[in-house]
Amino acid sequence: MDVEYKLWHMWPQKNGQGNVHVEPGALDVVSQLLQRRVQHDVCDFDNHLDDLTCDWANPQINKLLTTLSAAAQD
Repeated sequence: MDVEYKLWHMWPQKNGQGNVHVEPGALDVVSQLLQRRVQHDVCDFDNHLDDLTCDWANPQINKLLTTLSAAAQD
């Protein structure tokens, strides 16, 4: 049983309707982000208010996400 099948059945559907679509390669990208522990580098607006050098738009993470997504599509 593959991971995508397991994830599909972990998310219950409301009233048996609606679908959750996972793009091909998305799970690989998320896996790579978690392995790099990127979640610890996310800066939200509240962090920005405490430290103005913290960019809440997270351009470094967005750049990494774009790079990993492009690599996953190849």
